[in-house]
Amino acid sequence: MEGWLIILSVIVVFALLGIIMAFCQAAAEGNVYCPQCKSEECESYFIKQGTRIECFCRDCGHRWIQNLPIKKKE
Repeated sequence: MEGWLIILSVIVVFALLGIIMAFCQAAAEGNVYCPQCKSEECESYFIKQGTRIECFCRDCGHRWIQNLPIKKKE
């Protein structure tokens, strides 16, 4: 019986981490633009300590790290 409890706990922990990552990803997407070519075709794909995201521009291939919250393009 204790084995099932451990397995269930691990599943719940991973599910919660997935939900948190999905919310952070959704909050960051759409506001990222490339500082090199000014394209908005960028994706943020890695959260660092909840305060920084690593970004990748699909147009020029530039990679950079950006702090959260992201300021809107002027």
